[in-house]
Amino acid sequence: MVGLDVDAVPPESDALPEVLAERVPIKWHIPVGLGSRYAHHMLVQASDFEVTISFFELKPPVILGDISREEQQRILKEGVLAECVARVTVARERYPEFLKAFMGVMKQEESNSE
Repeated sequence: MVGLDVDAVPPESDALPEVLAERVPIKWHIPVGLGSRYAHHMLVQASDFEVTISFFELKPPVILGDISREEQQRILKEGVLAECVARVTVARERYPEFLKAFMGVMKQEESNSE
């Protein structure tokens, strides 16, 4: 599993005690009941200070049996629903580190397939 660095540096602030300005270990915890959703698409939006990534799952219509040509055309014209299943907002300064983690997984997959 590829992840971000195991130490986190708190944001610089004069209000933080000196001991908290050092690197502190992160204890990763994934709650037992946390569900996963499948994402077919994502939308990335950036502002001056943050990047928001929205993940979408396609919700095609339920079709039982054959459908008419007109119904097929209607679906093609109107489209299908893509429901947002998760949104994650990341500080813009940390976004490159997230991208490196994604790229690390991709590079690992490529090297495993060779």
